[in-house]
Amino acid sequence: MQNSLRLFFLLAAAAAGALAAAPAAPVSSPATASAADALTRIESETLVLKARERQLAVQAAIMQRQSEIAGRQEEGVRRLSVPASVNPVVQSLEGIGKQQYATLLFESGAVAEVRAGDVLPDGLRVVRIDGDGVTVETANKKRTRLHLAGSAPAPFAAAPSLPPPLAPVLARPAPGLPPLYPGAKGGER
Repeated sequence: MQNSLRLFFLLAAAAAGALAAAPAAPVSSPATASAADALTRIESETLVLKARERQLAVQAAIMQRQSEIAGRQEEGVRRLSVPASVNPVVQSLEGIGKQQYATLLFESGAVAEVRAGDVLPDGLRVVRIDGDGVTVETANKKRTRLHLAGSAPAPFAAAPSLPPPLAPVLARPAPGLPPLYPGAKGGER
């Protein structure tokens, strides 16, 4: 486009030079002036249309990116969304004292680490975390106890298979310690 503008101005300069070199020729006829005006008008309209085309292409690209982002956000929300009737399963508990965390496994397969006060995607609020499980509360103030996976029946059938809980280790007596001085029996210290 810039080349065509340069060519146009170059031709116009050449024509002006030719007109100056030929003093006997008429200065300008109305047909030549109207043709030059028409070419100038067409060229300016072409520039405007090309600029508009670029603007529309950029707007289309922006809209496409926005729709991709919206789709990804909806997918993320859908993945974490859990029906209100299905409670997550407590996968693990960790922490000491008031700094306790629980890892929850949702029916969708999503996993979230929570602590007391957190609100889950389905509106449940984590009230308390202790060694036995997690207590959650609905918007209607109904409290529900979520137990560790494997210690209570799973609240949904589609839960992925979790490893069985560890068997309790039977307490064995510690081996006897040697006496502290010669002649003493094992219990005398």
